[in-house]
Amino acid sequence: MAIVTTLRGCVILASLAFAASMPITSDTARSAPIEAPRHEVLEALAKAHAAVQRKQSKAALDEIERAEVALLNLGQLDQDPATEQALKQLAAARTAIQQKDLKAADTLLAAAAHDLTGVTGAPPAVGEVVYNPENERIGPVIEVVVAPDGQVADIVIGVGGYLGSGDKNVLVPVSDIRTDPRPLTLDRTRAQLRQAASYRP
Repeated sequence: MAIVTTLRGCVILASLAFAASMPITSDTARSAPIEAPRHEVLEALAKAHAAVQRKQSKAALDEIERAEVALLNLGQLDQDPATEQALKQLAAARTAIQQKDLKAADTLLAAAAHDLTGVTGAPPAVGEVVYNPENERIGPVIEVVVAPDGQVADIVIGVGGYLGSGDKNVLVPVSDIRTDPRPLTLDRTRAQLRQAASYRP
């Protein structure tokens, strides 16, 4: 069984080749083998989002392709309409990048992430913006950190100049984030987070 390292060092045990040979209805095929491509998608979306923010079109396209491959693997294991919808969002994001519309591409990447995380109350998705209780903008989620049990453990919030200009990224436990109702809310100010230690992957 291969070891797949995902989202900033969290380790997931998985084997896509082994998973492909197992019945989709088995308990095993619905657990770790499904999580491996799902984590791969989230990691690729995070990197594509960061690349778009830095205007690195080629890097963003490479990560979109990686996300699509992982989504296709996921679709073979778990028939979920959200997977097909996320693929459509990624295809549209690629077109937007090719047309040099990076703002539209960023919105589509965030939509793809949201498609995969489900409904209101779902874990934070890359691209969502975090606010404080006074509805003041803190910053965007630029990465999610997934624990070995498949749950989102932490998020990385960009609190510098908007991603790519004076970046400062801060790691925040997801338990500190209110996810229901949306928007995401954190009981801290942007100024307080800017005083926190920077997140260094």
